[in-house]
Amino acid sequence: MKTAAGSQHNLESILLKKKNKLLHFFKQIKIYYPKNPIVLIYGNPDTGKTDFSLLISEILLENRIIHKVGTNIKTYNANNFRILKNTLELKEFLNEPGRKLFCLDEAGIHLYGRDAMKKLNKYIVKTAFLCRKFKTCIHFILQDPNVIDKHILKSPLINCAIEKVDKKNAIFYSNVKQEIYVLNNIPRTSINFDTYDIASFEFFSEEEEQKQSIRQRIDEEAINTLKLWQQCGFNYSKLKEALELKYTYEAKRKVQRAIKNILKILS
Repeated sequence: MKTAAGSQHNLESILLKKKNKLLHFFKQIKIYYPKNPIVLIYGNPDTGKTDFSLLISEILLENRIIHKVGTNIKTYNANNFRILKNTLELKEFLNEPGRKLFCLDEAGIHLYGRDAMKKLNKYIVKTAFLCRKFKTCIHFILQDPNVIDKHILKSPLINCAIEKVDKKNAIFYSNVKQEIYVLNNIPRTSINFDTYDIASFEFFSEEEEQKQSIRQRIDEEAINTLKLWQQCGFNYSKLKEALELKYTYEAKRKVQRAIKNILKILS
């Protein structure tokens, strides 16, 4: 008679064998290949696209092929996963050491066929090239690949397109290998996530990024000034004296803006 512990052990053993087979397959088709960093995962709703992206991430992490994952998918108790909300946070992530993967769920919202001359469309391609430079691969998860701008689809950035037929089966169209593969009996990821709770992700233009960067610096100055104000017992005169000692002339105008921000918060 099988015990519950014995059944659990068998299930874990079966899952491990399936993961090892998938690992071998992923290495064979070069699914982590920064030279061609973009993997498209598409299919109808409820075919397990997000689950499969996380399964790939999980296997690559477990085998140290990648070191960390940035994503707008809200995961729970997942090691080496980080929520990214915009291109500024993505760039910070890219600059960190190690091999990385960026998973963007509901990517069709951002990658739909735009006028090729629009700045944002060009900037998305530029961001993808930046990912390649920093040894980062990208999963774009979406329902219909035909909504993607043709300049992205025809670019050398595409590694492969994966059509999720249903939760257990997928078809791989490899651009790197110039082959088609069919994958059956795909297991579920062990990473906990909520498929209905996807964080938004903003593709800022370069001008917007500069503005956001300035806002972040001002916020940091405001926080640092507030800490100093607290040390002065929230006495405004003492704060001004402390600022005269603490900051150079060049920094005082920034500090003054930070104080104005604090006063707005407190008013």
